[in-house]
Amino acid sequence: TEYAAGFINVADIRSSVTPGNATFPLTCTAAQTLVHSAVTDQFSCTNIAIASSAVSGLGTAAAEDVGTGSGDIPQLDGSGKIPSSLLPSSVGDIKDGGNTTGSAVVIGTNDAQSLQFETNNSPAMTILSGGYVGIGTATPQVGLQVTSGAEIASVYVNSTDNTMSSGLHLFSKFTDTSEGLGSLNPTGNNKGWSLLAVGDSSASTSFQNDLNLAFWNGASWNTSIFAEHTGYVGIGTTAPGSILDINGALSTRGMSAPSTSPAGQGRIYFDSTANKFKVSENNGAYVDLVSAGGGSGDITNGGNTTGSAVVIGTNDAQSLQLETNNSPAMTILSGGNVGIGSSSPTYGLDVWGTGRFTGNLNLTGSGRLVYNSPASSGGQVSSSGSSVVSGTGVSYYGIKLDGYMQTSIGSTNTFYSIYTTNSYRDGGTANNTMYGVYSAPSFLATGSSNKLYGIYSNPSMSGAGTVDVYSGIFMGGNVGIGTTSPGRLLHVNGPMRVTASALPGTPATGDIAVDSGDANKLKWYDGSGWQAAGGSGGGRTSCPAGFSLVGTSGSMEAYCISTNEETSATWLNAVTNCSNKTPAARLCSASEWVHACVKAGTYGISNMTGNWEWVADLGVSNGEVMGNSGCDSFSYNGVTVSYGSRCCFR
Repeated sequence: TEYAAGFINVADIRSSVTPGNATFPLTCTAAQTLVHSAVTDQFSCTNIAIASSAVSGLGTAAAEDVGTGSGDIPQLDGSGKIPSSLLPSSVGDIKDGGNTTGSAVVIGTNDAQSLQFETNNSPAMTILSGGYVGIGTATPQVGLQVTSGAEIASVYVNSTDNTMSSGLHLFSKFTDTSEGLGSLNPTGNNKGWSLLAVGDSSASTSFQNDLNLAFWNGASWNTSIFAEHTGYVGIGTTAPGSILDINGALSTRGMSAPSTSPAGQGRIYFDSTANKFKVSENNGAYVDLVSAGGGSGDITNGGNTTGSAVVIGTNDAQSLQLETNNSPAMTILSGGNVGIGSSSPTYGLDVWGTGRFTGNLNLTGSGRLVYNSPASSGGQVSSSGSSVVSGTGVSYYGIKLDGYMQTSIGSTNTFYSIYTTNSYRDGGTANNTMYGVYSAPSFLATGSSNKLYGIYSNPSMSGAGTVDVYSGIFMGGNVGIGTTSPGRLLHVNGPMRVTASALPGTPATGDIAVDSGDANKLKWYDGSGWQAAGGSGGGRTSCPAGFSLVGTSGSMEAYCISTNEETSATWLNAVTNCSNKTPAARLCSASEWVHACVKAGTYGISNMTGNWEWVADLGVSNGEVMGNSGCDSFSYNGVTVSYGSRCCFR
């Protein structure tokens, strides 16, 4: 019981001869093995070795000679290469400097591998197993693809004569403008060009024997130069109608005068000195192409760039006239007066006939708008549409009438819509004073208990007929119709009439109308629907989307309730959800909920029973829920529990 089991390590084994020494060494190298010594009763590390005498059948290997004879090992030259004298030189061999082969030489691979020729340890030419040849690229995509990393010519072909057998000849099967000699395969958004020159064998008869230079912009082909077999050349068009047909603007660079045109011909150029087009006809001298001008500063039909102010006029005391139909339309006298329709203006601007301003007529300084009628039945001042006359400053006039302003409305009898005396009075001393219409100082009250009117029709005015006050706008903002003391923004003293009509299609809150489509009922729009007013109730007649009308339409007891159960929430969140509705609603009371539940099918209300729904009523410390097992089932639960609910409003 005093001993315990354990393991004996190799290092724990001691020599029987020398008990203090370990029997096994701790490490040996990979080229050593263990050898036991009976003298010391220990193992030691000894190098592994086998004496040649211990290996049977081992003879003496013959030495190989270095030289140029048969079986010799060739000796490299000073550059580390086999001397050329030792390389093959028989017929058919390939060697530096060339050799006579006697037959076709085949260099390549017998499997699907590519063949590459290198220079400077990099591929210079690659032949893929499919036959594509690449120069400057190891991945050619076409029969011959030449790629140059520098901006230099990739292909250069030179011919010393002009024979058809010399030079570069490129042929391509042609079916449309996407095939031919091009810079890129025009697919996707790549841009490139295509040069097409085809003969009678073209698949497209419209391009037979024509030359077409087209550019691909990434989405479509655009022809730049098109040469027809007829000799016509089009720029920007594939249907030239003349020797040179340009579809678009033509720009020419300025130059010095060339020689005149030969007899029977014409020549045109742009003169860089005069900045004008010059033309020579039938060996004649060059003259301006546009004789009436056209250079910078010239006035031409349609306008021109002048570069500075243009001055038209006379340098003496003569007038300047602009004519139409051989008659003066506008005259400018030497003194500066301008006449429109008049050849002898007496004012700065003298208009003979009707004038019109679509913008403002501004009077500055001490200028005034003066209406000068030579007789009582002379000219007229009229306004078509809306007019605004304004003035600024202390005691300045928008309009000042020194006399009468007379109008006629609907009959031959005349009356004065605005009447003023020849006086004006500023009604304040410390502040600016503005009058809507000011009439005679005697109409301005100054006492603290008197009224100040913006527009006032005086009931004390006398005349042959009866004088009534029809309307007045007072400084407090109230408008009175038939009264001089309006108590509201609009005060009508007497009955009003609103003509029945169809309700407007886009009403706004507060609109009032008599509905011709509903027994001429008086209605108002509350922001969600039209509500009827008047004797039979004045209650709701409709509800917005998401709500159903409960009760008799138009009656005072009619109200709106949520058609579907609101999202489950605590009692307080249910109250908040209803108040955020448009229009604002409230959580339905228990009586409203029950009244809607018993006739839910009639009113189109969904799923009011089978689950609890919050109502507005509260117990001592709980909220009331309705409808779990019928319209008359109710209970009280904690207000932090989540249930559905219904929103109501009238």
